[in-house]
Amino acid sequence: MFTRKKDRYLKERELELAERQADIEERKLRARQRMLSMLAEEQSTVVQPVSVKAPELPEGVVPKGKTAAVAMDSCQGLYDYATTGDPSFFSTFLGYPVLAAMSQSSDYRSVPETTATEMTREWGRFKVDGSDTGGNVAQVEREQEERLNKISALTDAFKVHDIRSLIRKAIEVEMTMGRAQIYIKLKNARDELPFVMSPLGVGKGSLEGFRLIEPMWSTPSVYNAADPTADDFYKPSKWFVLGREVHADRLMTLIMRPVPDMLKPAYNFGGLSMLQLMKPYVERYQRTADSISQIVRSFSMTILGTDMSGILADGDGDGDLWLRVGLFNKYRDNSNTMLLDKESEEISQINTPLTALPELLTKSQEQMAAPSHTPLVKLLGITPSGLNANSDGEIRVYYDFIMAQNEAHIRPIIERISALLQLSMFGEVDNSIVWEFNPLYQLDAKELAEVQEIKSRTTAQLIDKGVVSPEEARQALASDENSAYSGIDVDDVPEAPEIMEYGFEDTGMGLDSSLRPIYVHRP
Repeated sequence: MFTRKKDRYLKERELELAERQADIEERKLRARQRMLSMLAEEQSTVVQPVSVKAPELPEGVVPKGKTAAVAMDSCQGLYDYATTGDPSFFSTFLGYPVLAAMSQSSDYRSVPETTATEMTREWGRFKVDGSDTGGNVAQVEREQEERLNKISALTDAFKVHDIRSLIRKAIEVEMTMGRAQIYIKLKNARDELPFVMSPLGVGKGSLEGFRLIEPMWSTPSVYNAADPTADDFYKPSKWFVLGREVHADRLMTLIMRPVPDMLKPAYNFGGLSMLQLMKPYVERYQRTADSISQIVRSFSMTILGTDMSGILADGDGDGDLWLRVGLFNKYRDNSNTMLLDKESEEISQINTPLTALPELLTKSQEQMAAPSHTPLVKLLGITPSGLNANSDGEIRVYYDFIMAQNEAHIRPIIERISALLQLSMFGEVDNSIVWEFNPLYQLDAKELAEVQEIKSRTTAQLIDKGVVSPEEARQALASDENSAYSGIDVDDVPEAPEIMEYGFEDTGMGLDSSLRPIYVHRP
């Protein structure tokens, strides 16, 4: 009787184990099938090109009853042609809402702010180009004085209209959104009509000021997309500015990174935003920073060797064991104590090495400076490390790049603003008054003193050898802006100081005592 019960129990136990084993194998089979299905789906996925389409603009930019020119582009087929290949980082415009959201991140915002600040940090000044118009001396002096007065008035007008801040903000907007426009505000002007840069187009006192317009508030109204030989090919002649039609002559458009013609409609006739160029690099850095943060958070793993038969057998586990593990994780601290069964349990710890993480994060962060050509010490405040390491060479190259950007993109705008102000103030444009950007690299007090000392020695040698006269040297000294004597009156020459020398006086009392030393003062 007892033997039959035992046999029945063993058979039931074997059957239960067999069913459980079959269930486990079935679950493994389903998991394997899901994995194979995922792999097959991933391999069969074809990369689809990103669709290029006209940008979405806020309501009210295009007047009611009219359609934006980019929505009915005569070369619509270029959209399809531009997207036949596989996309790289980005093959189309991200959109103004996305760029505006990205500008809230310091990783993105640092580049536009740094570049705009550097491009306007030392600013510039007006000067006379040095050409001589001829005439007698009195006429030349009178013309020179008139030009100096105009330069002074122009400089004051630039300060009144805050042109320096206007240009800095325009650079920031352009680098953030891809385009910036400065509206010329004239009295009693019809914005839809062109105007000429002459007293007929800008009368005296007609200029009211300038306004910066961000690109989401404007879109082309009319542009030529049919004749590539024309000067205005893919250059809008009119713009819709929040419901108003404005001629292109009344807008100074700043685009520092233009796109090919086939992509201009998709970019709302703007250029590549610096944020869009930085996006892959910033995303890599942020992903690396997040990964390192996770590693630091869980770099240490504690392993407890204990009896796991209960958990492995029925899957539910021992409630006491889970409670024990939960309490250990909750109160895990260097001041706490973990109690173990000496005979059946063992605890160990595995730590992930953290030595290479700072270098990985730094290298990833350095890549963010690549699209903007900005040295790390300027962008991130990271100074070179190592023996005799410095950033002087990188800074000089960066200053050359910034100066080239100013000459290529900012000078035309400043020259046009200067012409508008001259027409409004003087009724004419003096072409001999030109703008000059100040150098970005500035000498410190010690370097300036050393340069002045070298100049002084050179000038003294030239005077002694008769190459230049003292008057010419004084004129050069007065025109040197870095000299402490800049602007002195050249004609107001001070009297020569008295020089004390030794002399002898004859006393008439013999050879040995007939001469005695005296002081002689010579002018």
